[in-house]
Amino acid sequence: MKISYTSNNLLNYTMDKKWYELLIKNIIASIPPNIKPANYLMDVLDIGKDSVYRRLKGEVPFSLEEIVSILQLLDVSLDEATGLNRAGKLKFNDLSSAVLSNKESFVSMVEKYIGFLSKKKRTHSSITVTATNRFPIAFSLGLEYLFKFFYYKWVYQSDETPSNVLFEDVNIPDNIKQLCSKIKSYFMTLNDHHTHSIVLSPNIYSQTIREIQYYYKRKLISLDEIKLIQKDFSDQINKIEKMAQTGVNDFGANYFLYLSSLNIESNCTCLKTDNAEWSYFWTTSSVPVETSESTICNMNYDWIESLKKYSTLITKSNELLQAAFFDKQRYYINNMHKL
Repeated sequence: MKISYTSNNLLNYTMDKKWYELLIKNIIASIPPNIKPANYLMDVLDIGKDSVYRRLKGEVPFSLEEIVSILQLLDVSLDEATGLNRAGKLKFNDLSSAVLSNKESFVSMVEKYIGFLSKKKRTHSSITVTATNRFPIAFSLGLEYLFKFFYYKWVYQSDETPSNVLFEDVNIPDNIKQLCSKIKSYFMTLNDHHTHSIVLSPNIYSQTIREIQYYYKRKLISLDEIKLIQKDFSDQINKIEKMAQTGVNDFGANYFLYLSSLNIESNCTCLKTDNAEWSYFWTTSSVPVETSESTICNMNYDWIESLKKYSTLITKSNELLQAAFFDKQRYYINNMHKL
């Protein structure tokens, strides 16, 4: 059986019934479990309950625009929603943000992180494993001056920005601030059903400190601004140290921190939920390459897990090593304007 319709008199679209039913099933599965699908779709599409149920029953098909709107809000690709990415092809997210301006690509990077958190939010439980060799931008969220430094560095690298632009002259746009607030609200929904394992490089802070020093030596960042960044860095380290001591973050999600004996080659993450998995790879601190292809996800997961052979668990254990690590990072941060 085929379902056909015309959207805005511009596009004739024909769908196989089985394909359509799979699409609807996966859309419903992707809706946060605490929200009734009908109510969610009513809000997203701004249509009545009867109209939603007719669509869910297949009596009236969703328009292409409606499908696109739903999938964008759920951060689900059409491949994922229809199972097309299970056909044995290795599929990665598109890197169209690479051709955007630096300010737009920064927004894209933050939106990608929201997408990552939304995948967790709409599942009952998840496991995330991460290996990181440098300070992730995500760690700076909620810290005004440290986050601003990452944004400043990002726009500074743009050809559109003068090479002598001062730190104090760069302001974070309101749309990025709003996205950061959304991220905080997502974090608050991740409870003890969500577990995170992070393998930390012993030099995780070094690269970011050297970058700050570069701009300070060029007199683009003042000493007073360095002190504000140092304060944010100290607050962040205190938060990570508390996680190491208690095993949970401020919202109750479980964290297991490992300190690697070796330097980690690159940043990568694998997320496994109740019924799906994703992997993220960073070649720089920009938008990651993302895939949900199971073979790559399993290889990435196994590789991160293998790093634990060369690492020591510092969550609720190995207090001497834990204290020495954080004290060393504090020394570097407190003296970044002197080193």
